[in-house]
Amino acid sequence: MKKLIFFILMGGIPFIACKKVKGPASVRSAQTDNSVDSLVTIKMSVNGVAWSTDSVYSYKVENSSNDSGTYNFMVIATHAKDGKVSTLNINLTGYSGLKEYPVNPPINTITYYADNHRYYATSGAVNIQADSNKVLSGTFYFNADSIVASKGSFKLAIP
Repeated sequence: MKKLIFFILMGGIPFIACKKVKGPASVRSAQTDNSVDSLVTIKMSVNGVAWSTDSVYSYKVENSSNDSGTYNFMVIATHAKDGKVSTLNINLTGYSGLKEYPVNPPINTITYYADNHRYYATSGAVNIQADSNKVLSGTFYFNADSIVASKGSFKLAIP
């Protein structure tokens, strides 16, 4: 009987220790300076129609097998208007700083999603013009099937 009471009490301790705490989470943001978030933007012209982001996520990941200082850089941006959502994905596999990265699948890719269709860029480029420890900015353009994206510009917070 004593063993049964002991196991019941021991089983209840985790529930007692896990109480809710009011207030904001104490976890740090992935972005070290949240004031940069107000700078985030991606704009372009898609077949002559203005497109800008509702949300942007960017990732800069060090290559797992190198000491060269190159990174994999990925951007995911969405745009919603009139009940339709479109998404832009930019992937730069050998990101190494300020320069132009030509579209070169599968190394450097741009993919545009709209109206339940996926459009892979077959030509174009991403030009990185500024890279600080908090903000990455530049321009881009691409052609993907029937999609012509021009006048692309971005300013991204780097986590």
